[in-house]
Amino acid sequence: MDGVLIFAGLFSSALVSFITDKVHDLQVDPAQQMVYYQQQNVAQLAQISNQISSIALAIAPQAPVIPSIPTPSYPPFIPTSSDVRVNTFWFMSLVFSLSAALLATLVQQWIRDYMKVFQRYSNPLKSARLRQYLYEGAEGWYIKVAESVPGLVHVSLFLFFLGLGDWLFALKRTIGITIIVLITICGFLYAFSTFTAILKPQSPFQNPFSRMIWYLRQKMKIRPRRFFDRDGALKIVSMNMSEGRAQLAMEENEQRQGRDVQAIRWLIDNSTEDDEMESFVMAIPGTFTSKWGVEVWSDISKEKRYEDTNPRERTASQFSSTFAKPPSS
Repeated sequence: MDGVLIFAGLFSSALVSFITDKVHDLQVDPAQQMVYYQQQNVAQLAQISNQISSIALAIAPQAPVIPSIPTPSYPPFIPTSSDVRVNTFWFMSLVFSLSAALLATLVQQWIRDYMKVFQRYSNPLKSARLRQYLYEGAEGWYIKVAESVPGLVHVSLFLFFLGLGDWLFALKRTIGITIIVLITICGFLYAFSTFTAILKPQSPFQNPFSRMIWYLRQKMKIRPRRFFDRDGALKIVSMNMSEGRAQLAMEENEQRQGRDVQAIRWLIDNSTEDDEMESFVMAIPGTFTSKWGVEVWSDISKEKRYEDTNPRERTASQFSSTFAKPPSS
């Protein structure tokens, strides 16, 4: 939250400088108004001069009468639609940015208060019960509020981009089109990071809106993801994105077995001591006592690259060939 708070503060400061300059386009410019009235005064002085010149002809029977023209008022000011849109985008951006800073401050305060509660009691049982009591209350709302804070900053930034593109397009079309193209590319990359984690849960790309879309998809059951539990029952993946990924990762299928094989191969390749292999193998629960462990080590023993002269690889192959036998019924 510290990073969000710092970014929101700096971004709000920069945004205020843009708004301060642009907000004047929504009201009458006093300098232009003064120039307008000065021009009207010049016109009136010219009219008076013409009237004085006509006095000499007043004795003539056909002397023309020059009517007095009142000074017209300043025309009504109507801001352009572009100015209205730009100011709307930027003021909305400022509101979202300051809201993110406020929520980040509140989240930090909630965390401090949450941690202080456990320091008030020396009784471990009371502290444990209080911790569980508060955790159940915070699990539903606190996490959602905390996860929404970066999303507010992202919305604020894109609103600023929209206003910037609109302003530059109205000011100079060539510059505006260039900036709009760059903003569009940035928007596509952001959309990619939003939906990639939903379409492919293994993807590391995600943002605060990915969790929201994941939740809505699973909640509304719009082609929801499903998995087989340990009992073989087909169930819908959790609406929580983190829990849903964990369920998909732990589902017993060929993909998980392949990942287990790759993980063990990597650990074997990166072990630094020869005697680490035995302790490593025996530390894995169900390594040679479960059907799953036997199948994993059988796949490892079949790999050709473990047939060379590397001591650690020979040790792994010996373990797998010795113990990787179907468990007795």
